[in-house]
Amino acid sequence: MKHLQKLIEQVEKTKQRHPATPGSQTGSHTYVRSKSIVDPKQVALYLQENDLNLTRLINDPLLRERVIAGDDTLDVNYMQNGANASKPVCRITIRSSDGEEGYGTGFLIAPQILVTNNHVLPDSNYGSNSYAEFNYEKGPDGIPLPERVFRFNTSQLFYTNEELDYTIIWVEEQSVDGLAFIHQFNFLKLNPNLGKTKEGNFVSVIQHPDGKMKKVALRQNEITNLSLPKFVRYVTDTKSGSSGAPVFNDKWEVVAVHHAGIPRYNNEGQILNLTGGIWDKSQGEVQVDWIENEGVRVSSIIYDITTTA
Repeated sequence: MKHLQKLIEQVEKTKQRHPATPGSQTGSHTYVRSKSIVDPKQVALYLQENDLNLTRLINDPLLRERVIAGDDTLDVNYMQNGANASKPVCRITIRSSDGEEGYGTGFLIAPQILVTNNHVLPDSNYGSNSYAEFNYEKGPDGIPLPERVFRFNTSQLFYTNEELDYTIIWVEEQSVDGLAFIHQFNFLKLNPNLGKTKEGNFVSVIQHPDGKMKKVALRQNEITNLSLPKFVRYVTDTKSGSSGAPVFNDKWEVVAVHHAGIPRYNNEGQILNLTGGIWDKSQGEVQVDWIENEGVRVSSIIYDITTTA
């Protein structure tokens, strides 16, 4: 299938750009996360502001944990803001003129404009035949919400960039059943500025893993590499169908568009599967032993849109 082949091409590009974060390719299937960097100036400032001294910091393990590990609490509106941020996220059913090929994730970045990966919607043929499904999720009572399907309109807008692996596409105003309008799902405003996250910070990903109902990988997903100018690496739980999902910081700002996993390789550079054997295309991407993830920086996407699209 073209969808799987395009994904494999993107995975190979991640290998060419940069190896996985040191420590992540151990023989164990347990992720090894990078350690957060402690800024000595911040520690000194904390001690000064709280009238503490270095001797107490060294001798008091509880204080040391609080200063160095940081405060993990968040404002109580964090969850509500996350629920609001999830509304513009949808499942994409990937179809070409030959039929259905799989699923991806996308999200609205402006009224009637949606972003996803190039390997999800690589050309106007896929754009014209695929569709977006909003509300494919459970409500507060655990009962599935009424799903709303929207068609794309490639004649109105379709732009894709294979290098950055993203596509923007126009969404029709009214759902297929005529019961919903796209503005009801709001949109996620993209911030073009750098500095929305840093190595050691946590991110969250709202996605449709394996094409299933909407899920969230909530915090405890660490940024591992910000050295790549156009991409960001992080450890989080994603699966097939998560491609095109928004990656958020704790302010629910989109910092990246998830696009590929970093697989485990053997010494010959072959991708390994979950049992430690050599993976091949016939096994499907769900059997790949993913050890890290990569997203396309929002700042890179905005720069490309404003200078090229």
